[in-house]
Amino acid sequence: MVAENRTKRTDNPYAFSLAELMVAIGILGIGMLIIAAAFPVALDQTRQAVELQTSQSVFNEAVNTLQTKVDWIELEEYLSHFSSSSTYKLGSNIWIINFDEKWDKDGDGIDDFAFKSIPDSAHLVYSQDDTYGWLTACQKLTDGMYKFWIFIVREPSGIKNSAGTELKTKLSKVTVNSGAGTTMPTLAEAVNKGQYLLADDGEICKVIETTLSSNKVKLNRELGSSVSEVASVKPISGARLTRKAPTVWVYETVINY
Repeated sequence: MVAENRTKRTDNPYAFSLAELMVAIGILGIGMLIIAAAFPVALDQTRQAVELQTSQSVFNEAVNTLQTKVDWIELEEYLSHFSSSSTYKLGSNIWIINFDEKWDKDGDGIDDFAFKSIPDSAHLVYSQDDTYGWLTACQKLTDGMYKFWIFIVREPSGIKNSAGTELKTKLSKVTVNSGAGTTMPTLAEAVNKGQYLLADDGEICKVIETTLSSNKVKLNRELGSSVSEVASVKPISGARLTRKAPTVWVYETVINY
């Protein structure tokens, strides 16, 4: 009689089949893709939250400077001197303030800073760490009372031209060629997505889309029918991506001197 040697197969009830493992790996992969896709959104939202918090601090710094260092008599002189300026006058009653501006105020042949009450006007737009700064435009409401639009800007310095001069972010006028009363105006100078614009009627709008081929931009609201000019913080030529839309936020405040 021949003994038959057979190996008895015992099924393990705790093991996974290959099909089950493949399904589990697929579900895990989908979950990882969802998590990976959420990371950039979460990082962007965190950055925006930090920037808004920082912009509030810079705004408070700007208001303090305007209240304590700007002499309202010199402010009146500035508005009067540039009452018909093609550079600083926006519409009929808004002025772009340039704290670096000079002219011969007392007739002695020497140019004086427009705001002599500010010890070092060349650095006024900078915040404490030079990462964020501020620029402003102004409207006279009554004697001694002024409305300010304060633009909080990213990285106001750090770019140098071919001559080695450090360039500063500035608030500039942009002409609206056509499209007043619409969300797709044609601008004489193209602006980038994310930029804030101050219209000459005092309203703030934001660029949410650009069509560079025709210099058209899509705004988050319609421009007033009488709008012909807007002010914008112009990106520094050759700047990094964070400077392409340099404005973080625009605040409005009224100061009574």
